[in-house]
Amino acid sequence: MDVLHLDMPRSLSFSVKPYDFLSASLLHESGQHRFRQFDLNSWFWHHALSVDDRSLVDLVYQFHNHQPGYNLFLLDRLDRRLRQLSAQTAVSMTPYGPQFPEPVKFSSLELADFVDGGPFYDWFSGFIDSLESLSAKIAEADIISLGVDSANGLVMSACLAKYLKARFPDKHVSLTRHEYENYSLSSCVHDIVENNAFFEVFDSLAIDSEKRAETLVALCDHLSSGVPELLSNIAIRCEDRIKQVPANRGLDLADIHAGSVSFTEGEYFQDVHMPVSRVSYLMSIMGNTCYYGKCSFCVQNNKYQNNELRKESFLLDGCLDRIDALIRHQGISTINFLDQAVSPSTLKVFCRKVIERGLQFDWYVRMLLHTRFDDELIGLMCEAGCREVLFGMESVNPETLATMRKAKNGFDDEARIELFSRLQEHGIDICLNVITDYPTETHEAFSVTTGRFVARCRQALDNITYVINRFSLFRDAEMQRSPLAFNLARVLSNPDYDMQVEFGYIDGYGRDSREDSSFYWEAHTRIAPVYEGNVRAILPSGLYFWLNMLKDTSIALYYRRQTGSFLLDDCAIAYARDKAHRNYLSLYPQDFRASEDTHLIIGANSYLGQNLVSAYPRKGLVMATRSQANERLEARHDPLIQVDISRELLPLLGIAPHTVDVISRPVSDDFEVNQAFYTNLKSLIHTYSKRGHLKNLRFYSTQLVYPTPEGGARIPSSEATAPEQVYEYFKEEFEGFLRFICRRYGVNAEVFRLPLLYGGDITSQQKRRQLIYRWMNDHRNERVWSFPTTEQERYGNSWLSVDDFTQWLASRGVSRGYNLVNVSSGDFTYAELSRCLVSMFWKDGMTPPKARDTDYPQSTFFLENETEIRRRSLVDELHRQTALLS
Repeated sequence: MDVLHLDMPRSLSFSVKPYDFLSASLLHESGQHRFRQFDLNSWFWHHALSVDDRSLVDLVYQFHNHQPGYNLFLLDRLDRRLRQLSAQTAVSMTPYGPQFPEPVKFSSLELADFVDGGPFYDWFSGFIDSLESLSAKIAEADIISLGVDSANGLVMSACLAKYLKARFPDKHVSLTRHEYENYSLSSCVHDIVENNAFFEVFDSLAIDSEKRAETLVALCDHLSSGVPELLSNIAIRCEDRIKQVPANRGLDLADIHAGSVSFTEGEYFQDVHMPVSRVSYLMSIMGNTCYYGKCSFCVQNNKYQNNELRKESFLLDGCLDRIDALIRHQGISTINFLDQAVSPSTLKVFCRKVIERGLQFDWYVRMLLHTRFDDELIGLMCEAGCREVLFGMESVNPETLATMRKAKNGFDDEARIELFSRLQEHGIDICLNVITDYPTETHEAFSVTTGRFVARCRQALDNITYVINRFSLFRDAEMQRSPLAFNLARVLSNPDYDMQVEFGYIDGYGRDSREDSSFYWEAHTRIAPVYEGNVRAILPSGLYFWLNMLKDTSIALYYRRQTGSFLLDDCAIAYARDKAHRNYLSLYPQDFRASEDTHLIIGANSYLGQNLVSAYPRKGLVMATRSQANERLEARHDPLIQVDISRELLPLLGIAPHTVDVISRPVSDDFEVNQAFYTNLKSLIHTYSKRGHLKNLRFYSTQLVYPTPEGGARIPSSEATAPEQVYEYFKEEFEGFLRFICRRYGVNAEVFRLPLLYGGDITSQQKRRQLIYRWMNDHRNERVWSFPTTEQERYGNSWLSVDDFTQWLASRGVSRGYNLVNVSSGDFTYAELSRCLVSMFWKDGMTPPKARDTDYPQSTFFLENETEIRRRSLVDELHRQTALLS
């Protein structure tokens, strides 16, 4: 028999479910059966977030490579896509995955009705149809085993089961894995069998999910032989009734990590739709259980058998063999251990063994706060590659901890902060879980204890992610069995719910779990972020929802590892920098943001930029400026985006230009500022090019990339470059980048190396930055040049008429391929320019000041004009302008 196990989609993350070594081993050992496994999560999100033949998940993989503003742009696109999906499927689509109505999650009768057809079922069926490689595996399989880790996952598994039975009626579909943290159907099996509707969708259900390997081997033997006595640990539909068969054998300790590691070879990781460098592999050290297991609100250990046996340290060797194979043969570099809590003593042994074997990988672990967290343990964790510890602290209120049955171990606030500080010193981050709305604790008590403690942590430490959970009442928890002892006035159960694993309640303070908790959201606002601002108030609800979800996932862990900072806080700070960022999506109309005809001018506020704006056709024109638009641009009423590219890209990533003119430059000559500006500019142009909408680009460079010529020779564009200052160094570097863009993406790119500019429209402020205008002002203020030597009489430069240049650009398209040209209207010497200016400002009969200033360039810098722009005399143009003014 051929068994194919499929793990259902869950939240958007880089995580991959653990390979079921035990099932694979036992089935292969029989010599008659085969086991394969497929994690649907990454494929699901690729399909869900596909837009225009491209998946936004590809962008999620690049989070850490970009500025926070770019990450915000990605999250905004993700949020908008999920809103579209929610409307299409009639189900709330969130970063946590689809969120189904309570009756569908908890009632098998409602579940069976839901999968009979509807918008979500149709969409999900389309998703499965899109997986060609999976279809081939399904066709080969005899048994389809399904795995879920939540009630929402259960609904998707039912949709898949219905799909499979409709297209492959001969397949046996069994729900064999149905557990994760506080979720498990094991305690509901009796009610599920009594109801019977569950088996209208599934053929069978593993009673004890932990023993699913035994279930699958027995099921294979039964289906191949037809002997029902071979069944074990299963509820199965047999003709007109549901048969329950208990497990035939107890769990063998050796089975927990049994199985050849060779089963990880090949298709399992090949079928994970993400780069292996991003994979966060999920597995356990000691079999997922919690060594403590006494918390009154928790049921995580209820689903495990023989918990005492799991404390034996020799389990570690099997775990380490598996890790070794994952690293060596699969290239896995990140592992997230799912054990609910690993004891300090076990972890100390584990770390020593990791170090002894020389295993190099990053890992994350869950623990309880414990006084046995000594310096030796922390040092070993650091050396062994631990990157983060998740602490289920829940509260620091002594009274609340007592009702939670949490271990005290002598910890007070000072001891906790001291421990966190020692972890920070060793480069180990912390994820701190906190519970609000606990039935025995008032909001005021929470605020003055746990809330105040977290505020202290935020001031003293910068390595903590805070996860705020609202209290949940789970089936078979001590609190559910004895509600009055925990100030639960009423437990809200529904007799029609045969799969209810979580209950509503009303506590003794009148708080109703069915209603939204404003205090829970207030706790998010005040203590969840490291950033001091009100993050929830700063960010739009959609972005906040994404970031709050992502902050403690493998995506955020990867971001933290790559950048050393928190994704939530980086994005919140970036979003708060400029009010324009908060409004750009509503300010700029959808038609030009999405138009392929958009012509973007970066640096429209500059001297050359505003003249280009005037020369180009207005249709589709979008202006980008660092500062507020000057009076020339404001008068046009064209779309304008204000953004400092040295810091942000967010607003510019919301448009899709067909043509881009790059005139902008940093206002500073500081190396770091220029580096930030051009790094972001490259990222922007690369994104435009990779999307495919950018076809043409013009870049306005400078003559200064050339070395100062000797002997007055005219410089062609083929001349070797030798930039001397920061300004021209980055200009030349960007020219090289455009060559790559042209070759890689087929973008037509023109680079114009420009001399000194004159003419056209210019503001008084711009005149102070343009040399010819500045020299004119110097002469007007009696700073007249002198030329004491014949050589100085020959010094000069090329110039360019802005009017001629912009009109020439507007009259033609962008040349195909990559083209670099020198542009010049003609040449002038400083001596003839000075004499011209003297004649302009001191008319006949006026005595000019004495020439004594030599503050002009001591060189001759003439460019070869490689365009059709006509040659003109600067002196004639100055006289012409003077005549027009007079």
